[in-house]
Amino acid sequence: MAGFRHPELPRGQQVLWAQRLDDALPADHPVRLFEQLLHSSAFADTFAAWEADYVRCVGQPPYHPRDLAGLYLYGLLNRLRSSRQLEAACYNRLDVLWLLQQQTPDHATIAAFVREHRPRLQQLFRDVVRVGLRAELIKLEHVAHDGTKIEADAGRGSVHKDTTLAAELAAVDAQLAVLEAEWAANEQREGAWFGTDTPWAPPRRASARQRRAVLARQQAKVQQALAEIQRRQAAAGPSGCKPIASTTDPDSRCMKDKEGRRKPNYNAQLTVDEAAGLIVAAEVSDQPQDVGHPPRRARRRWRRSWRTAGGHRRW
Repeated sequence: MAGFRHPELPRGQQVLWAQRLDDALPADHPVRLFEQLLHSSAFADTFAAWEADYVRCVGQPPYHPRDLAGLYLYGLLNRLRSSRQLEAACYNRLDVLWLLQQQTPDHATIAAFVREHRPRLQQLFRDVVRVGLRAELIKLEHVAHDGTKIEADAGRGSVHKDTTLAAELAAVDAQLAVLEAEWAANEQREGAWFGTDTPWAPPRRASARQRRAVLARQQAKVQQALAEIQRRQAAAGPSGCKPIASTTDPDSRCMKDKEGRRKPNYNAQLTVDEAAGLIVAAEVSDQPQDVGHPPRRARRRWRRSWRTAGGHRRW
């Protein structure tokens, strides 16, 4: 037959009956198993405690935590690792439309959910590992552990020594003291001029308030950087460490990345079960070396999970 193939259903064609959303996905699509596990009894206690965090008698009805948590987990499984990508998937991906039953949360709602419910999401990740243990998908006979450097939200120019930070903090304190004295003098002068029963307020200079707010933020960052240096020196013991820290991202630490460049980074550690290929422990630290990982609490968590699953292997 000559010619090209014609579309099955032109865009402008009206239909007598509509297709169900459930019929649009194959019966063996992975999202169906994902949704079934998410509503199973294995996660019932976690979501029951999660529901108690919501106040549902005021304002608009919120999204159920199971829906947003399921969207977040399914996005991680499909390499959708930003709130805007998840928002676009709610409109464009058929499997996500099926999972959320055509609910369309925006990126601000998704980001706020992840930020505010991080401990609950961590508990959900632990429940996933427990389900794998009970299903005997995770053996924990052989585990692989490795780390990688993740770039911090700070540049090398934001890293300073403790002496430089102390001098900068003293300068900021002096500038704040000058602004506070100016504020007190203005209050006293205007109180003598206008009294306390003035029905109108004289205009304030916005620049003074803005400078005060900027200096206060700068002061807090420098103080946090100095506190981080003191914590690291106390943890290092007699061996000591370089007294430097970043004022932009004080939690980060200068360490070499994979390209050999020394700049503020984090050390991300992952432990994967060899049989299932599933991540069973994860941590982000400021220690440059990989020695000493995974943390002890992660090993204790494995022991508890292994005993709960009926295992007998010693760690």
